Amino acid sequence: MNSKKSGIILAPEYDNDLFEVLSNTLKSEGAKIFSKDWGVGGSQEVSTWDVKINEETINVEAETYIGLSIRGPNTLIERIAQKVKHQMELLARESAESKVRLTS
Repeated sequence: MNSKKSGIILAPEYDNDLFEVLSNTLKSEGAKIFSKDWGVGGSQEVSTWDVKINEETINVEAETYIGLSIRGPNTLIERIAQKVKHQMELLARESAESKVRLTS
């Protein structure tokens, strides 16, 4: 088990595509949600999920003005962040190609 922990902000603002990509990535890693929470404080909304991947725990947090972040063991967080980045790049490329086809 990796004892060093870190956190990564995947994007400065929450968006549905990013959340879907993160959810699919976590599922592909075998993640199981064991805790969910949601709250509002002033103008900020915060949603948190704790998930288990094998014996490791990851915290996912979506917070207004801060974004979508993940925290947990370094190597696991870095691997998930790389997969999410790659999938978001593919999604952006597909979207750009679709727009070119529509305007042609």
